[in-house]
Amino acid sequence: MAPLRFLILTLALIPIDTAIAQSEATEETVERLFAAPAKAFDPALPETPFGTWFDEILPKRSGRYFELTPCGPENTGGHPRGCLTIEVDIVSRHRNLRLVFERDSLAFRGGALSATELEGIFAVGSLAALPKLLKRGMRPFPLDCPANTDLKMRESYAGLFEWCEDAGGARQGPTRAWFSTGIYLLYRGQYADGAKTGDWTECNRFERCAFNRYKNGVKQ
Repeated sequence: MAPLRFLILTLALIPIDTAIAQSEATEETVERLFAAPAKAFDPALPETPFGTWFDEILPKRSGRYFELTPCGPENTGGHPRGCLTIEVDIVSRHRNLRLVFERDSLAFRGGALSATELEGIFAVGSLAALPKLLKRGMRPFPLDCPANTDLKMRESYAGLFEWCEDAGGARQGPTRAWFSTGIYLLYRGQYADGAKTGDWTECNRFERCAFNRYKNGVKQ
């Protein structure tokens, strides 16, 4: 199992003993969750422990944070139900996964995968669908090409390049390019009759981006 890191957002505002108790409660809940059979959360999942399955589907470089928070209606004792939130930063800040489980029953409450460069948030309705959703979210979605153009793609060791092309071979409409991982943005912009036009985002391998404006292919 990957090392656990615990995120206590209000650590500076609460007594140390309370913070320690919260950390211990979080760790205990995570250990129960990760030791439980994955199949207990969805019949389509394997019998292996949830933590083993979770480690296998996540990219190895992901950072994980765990937090206990109140959620849902009160339980029979009149106390708010507690939930365990798992936040996963997948490859720096470019993809973020959030999953929520009830603290006591460990029932899955749902989650979301956000992809900042794709400007999308995609609901996680079932854990069985998570591997496919992760694969989908780790690769760019196809461009929405204008009418009378076709989507073109070229992939090599250097990266993934996407653009829209009309019948005459001229680039029209949106274009994007990604470095070899398919995660880090190289550029995003628009073409008009084969020339760069409008606002472009252009980045290097160190994730430093410039925001440029073009007119008829000339930087303004």
